[in-house]
Amino acid sequence: MREEAPILRRGVGDFPIRPVIGSAPKLIGRASMSLPGDPTLKPRPIHRGRRMHRSIHPALFLLCGLAVAATGQAADFSVSVPDAPGGRFAAPQFLDKMGCTGGNVSPRITWSNPPAGTRSFVVSVYDKDAMTGSGWWHWVVVNVPARATELPAGAGTDPKALPAGALQTNTDGGYPGYGGPCPPVGQTHDYVVTVKALKVDQLQLPPNATGAMVGMMSNLQSLGQATTIVRAGR
Repeated sequence: MREEAPILRRGVGDFPIRPVIGSAPKLIGRASMSLPGDPTLKPRPIHRGRRMHRSIHPALFLLCGLAVAATGQAADFSVSVPDAPGGRFAAPQFLDKMGCTGGNVSPRITWSNPPAGTRSFVVSVYDKDAMTGSGWWHWVVVNVPARATELPAGAGTDPKALPAGALQTNTDGGYPGYGGPCPPVGQTHDYVVTVKALKVDQLQLPPNATGAMVGMMSNLQSLGQATTIVRAGR
């Protein structure tokens, strides 16, 4: 008759322990065996995925941080028009001809936080809603030195008020300098005010360069730009 192994009593609950000759219990994973009811024997936790977590190189976190920082810097470059309360041109900035009776005084335009390496700026005012089919350039100023942070009010008709070295090029009115908004009666247009940061001190432009020509040449040298919309209507 086969003898049964004695029953051992440990803690709470009874269970049989039978000796096994020539073999040892196999452990699954990293878990350990414990005896029920024995508070001194606790199973070791199984940590799944630990090896994958450790495989993430610290350089990856550094690259992510640099990308976020670069995005933040680009977003900081901004432009504002203090002379346009509520985002609309006032009467002094309107044209003084072609049916309009404004003062034709160019607005003050300020900017801040340009990209690193900026060596000059191009500032422009452009009516994207003009009835020409290609918009209308109202003001274009090139070769604005990198140290400048604004164009003062009235600089569009007084070149002495421009930063040293800055140059006004032709507008779609056929002359250099500022030409204020004058949309058709019953219409309101959006005027895009842009400050473009360049990686060169000066643009090489042909005589009587148009706004479109300045746009193309400046885009080839651009480090970034800041824009805002100012509205005007009659």
